Amino acid sequence: MKQSLLHWLCLLIIIFICSCKKDDVPNWRDEYDYSAPELPYNPTPSDKSTNQPVDINLKWNCNDKNGHSILYEVFLGQQNPPITKIAETDFALLANAKLTFNTKYYWQIIAKRTYSKQKTVGTVWELTTEPGQQGPEPPILLSPSNGEKLLSFIPTLSWQASMGGISYILQIAKDSLFTNYVYDKNPGGFLNTTTQINNLNPSTTYWWRVNASNANGTSAWSNVWKFRIN
Repeated sequence: MKQSLLHWLCLLIIIFICSCKKDDVPNWRDEYDYSAPELPYNPTPSDKSTNQPVDINLKWNCNDKNGHSILYEVFLGQQNPPITKIAETDFALLANAKLTFNTKYYWQIIAKRTYSKQKTVGTVWELTTEPGQQGPEPPILLSPSNGEKLLSFIPTLSWQASMGGISYILQIAKDSLFTNYVYDKNPGGFLNTTTQINNLNPSTTYWWRVNASNANGTSAWSNVWKFRIN
């Protein structure tokens, strides 16, 4: 009798264990899973973006398969891969990173569990900032034409206004390398693109060029032209 009861009791225990679903048992492995977060993705600005502002917000996405909190290390610099850590944050966002105009940067996210050493090294992303404010374009010479022979000892020189130009420097020399100047100054001030030159010598060839300036800088020199006083 006792053996029969024991037999039925064992059978009931086996049936109960088999009827339990796997989901009814707590998954302690997930709770203590210290694997690293997934690879960061979806950068903003997108990889290889150009003309980006110098005060920029960097954003990205990153997931952890068990929903654990993630800590991010943000690396940014002009070296690939970047070696300078500029921030450590709990959010997938870095606001108002201060960059330089017309510069290529590389940035990278390292994602890690907040309470463990496991980490995922992200892809290196690239961006280039906007050009910023620039100096003016070089002026274009107009008159006298290149190589022209003049009868007047007081020639009038003129050039096309430079885009962004505020003032101009005119140089005139007796050689094409401009080592022997006869004129080197601002020929009259604000947006003046024409000037008369006095005291030139007859039977002499002169070379001349012009550059333009504004608050942001000075342009390259114009093409070098020459004229001759007969």
